[in-house]
Amino acid sequence: MIYHSGTIKLQKRYSYGLTFLAFFTMQKGIQNSPGNLFLNQQEQRAVTGLTQKYRFVSSMTYEMPFGHGKKWMNHGRVTDWLFGGYSFAWNYSIWAPTPAGIGYSGGTYLNPVTGALGGRQDYPSYEPEPGSAIYLLKDPQLRSGWQDIGTNRFVQAAQNPIVTNCGTAPIMQPNGATFGNLCEAVAPSFTNGNLPGNEWIEQRIIGSNASMYKDFRIKEKFKAQIRLDYFTPFKWFNWSQSNTTMTQTNPLTFMTPGLNDNGDSTEGGPSEMQLSFRIRF
Repeated sequence: MIYHSGTIKLQKRYSYGLTFLAFFTMQKGIQNSPGNLFLNQQEQRAVTGLTQKYRFVSSMTYEMPFGHGKKWMNHGRVTDWLFGGYSFAWNYSIWAPTPAGIGYSGGTYLNPVTGALGGRQDYPSYEPEPGSAIYLLKDPQLRSGWQDIGTNRFVQAAQNPIVTNCGTAPIMQPNGATFGNLCEAVAPSFTNGNLPGNEWIEQRIIGSNASMYKDFRIKEKFKAQIRLDYFTPFKWFNWSQSNTTMTQTNPLTFMTPGLNDNGDSTEGGPSEMQLSFRIRF
C-alpha cells in the first residue's frame, strides 16, 4: 500500500478576544489487489477504501467586546449582566467521503456458444481474472442542485438521483443483450473490463455548529453558564451513501440515497437549537 498526505495548519493565538485553529489535509492511498499467485499484483491497483481526498477542520472562539472590562458597555452592573461577558464559538468541517465503487447487476448476456440470452458466462474461478466485468465509459458526476431529491424522501424509487450523467435507465442492444448505461458498459461473457475499484467519490460532507455562551459568578463559590448551541445552522444536509449499482430490474434506485427517518444526514442532521444552564461549585 502507498499513502501520501500533506497538511496546512493556520493558527491565531488569543488576542483581542479572538483565537482560531484550522487544518487542511489532502491525502491519497493506493493499494494492489493480490490473491492469485498467477496474477501480477500490480493488476487492479486502485484507491484504498479508507482514502479521504481532502478534509478541512476549523474552530474559533471570540469574546464579544461588551461588558465589564471590555471596550463597550463597561459601566453598570445591570448592563453587564444583560449584555456583557458573552463569547461566540464556531466549528466548521468539510471533507470528502471515502470512495465507492460503481456497478451493474441483473444484466442479460449473449452466450457465445449457444447464442441464447441469459446470465454471464465466465472462466472457472481458479483462473486469473484481472479487471472487472464492466468497462468504464466516463466518471459519474454530481448534478447541479443534487441536494434536491424531491418530495419522496422515504420512497427511494421516487427520489431524484444525485447523478444523472449516467442515465436513469438501462441501455439494451438490438439483440436483447445488455449494454449498460452512459457511464459503464457490461463486458461480454468471458471478457474482463477495465473498471477500477473505488471509482467514485460522492458529495462532500459538512459538519458545523455555532454557540453563544456566558459565564458569570453567583456569590463567591458558585459559577454559572448559560449557553445556546445551534447545530447545522445553514442546513448543509449530507445524504447517506447512494446506491451506486444499477439493477436492471429496478433502475430507479440508481444513485438515490435511500433515506429513512434517521438517515437524512450522515453528519449534523437537521437544524437543532439547544439552550442550557449549568452551575459549577
